[in-house]
Amino acid sequence: MAPESDFEREPSRKDKYQHLLIDDAFKRVFGEEGKEDLMIGLIKAVLPELDIVSLTYISNTAPHQGTDTKKSVYDVRCKLADGTYVIVEVQQKDQLNFMDRALYYGSMPISNQVGDGGEYALDPVIVIAFLNFKLKHGPEWKPRIKSHYMLKDAEGRDTMTDKLQFVFIELKRFTKKVEECETFEEKLYFCMRHMFKLENRPENLSGEYFDNLFWTADTANMTAKEHEAYVRAMASERDIRNQIKYGIQQGIEQGIEQGIEQGIQQGKAEEKLETAKKLKSAGIAASIISECTGLDMEAIMAL
Repeated sequence: MAPESDFEREPSRKDKYQHLLIDDAFKRVFGEEGKEDLMIGLIKAVLPELDIVSLTYISNTAPHQGTDTKKSVYDVRCKLADGTYVIVEVQQKDQLNFMDRALYYGSMPISNQVGDGGEYALDPVIVIAFLNFKLKHGPEWKPRIKSHYMLKDAEGRDTMTDKLQFVFIELKRFTKKVEECETFEEKLYFCMRHMFKLENRPENLSGEYFDNLFWTADTANMTAKEHEAYVRAMASERDIRNQIKYGIQQGIEQGIEQGIEQGIQQGKAEEKLETAKKLKSAGIAASIISECTGLDMEAIMAL
């Protein structure tokens, strides 16, 4: 396996396994008909308290309340046998107002449950997001890989409702090596973060579930059409990364240029003040000093 610091390398068409944090791969491995067992295992690893009998995949698009044109598009959306909606997302890069976006996406299935004159008896909605970055939390947050949110009172003791929940898995905070993974949850986190770099399946990742996962994620088992779609998705991901890197570099370069220019201008201003001081000491009229240096009369009189 590639070294820890190599996680940021781009996936290649030569990789043996797909990169599970790329939308296209995640949907193919966990979100298609016939992959229900893989999705159930993923959800139960994150939320073992859920009693999942079965699940059904539903459309990954949802119309916004009050409009027929704008829609929310999710990576995978499914419904459990007890009526709970589960939205599972993978996100490679941080983005502005991510928490607001998550709240908005999670609220859509809530608002869409109530029709005209409908009863407000809601099925729960759970949003699970696997993130390849670190979230920005409040000052009282304690560092951890998984954060679980729901609506509570301001003191955090009484739950208003558990009908809307958010679970964020910050994989950048998961640093265990494969031989250090003990629980099923840890092993799945390892796969989500590192599978695309593996050349062979580690012995520690054994059992029926991982048999299925590694077979499904193996690029050799993809059709030509699936592989081409995956390559296009990788290219799109690469373009986004390069655009971000380019933007950062441009910002740095512009900052340097502006800093140099500001330094030059500051130096010129200091030279003007020094010249004005000397002229004033020589008894030159303030009006003449102003004309020569470009300084206003008030600044000259204050010297």
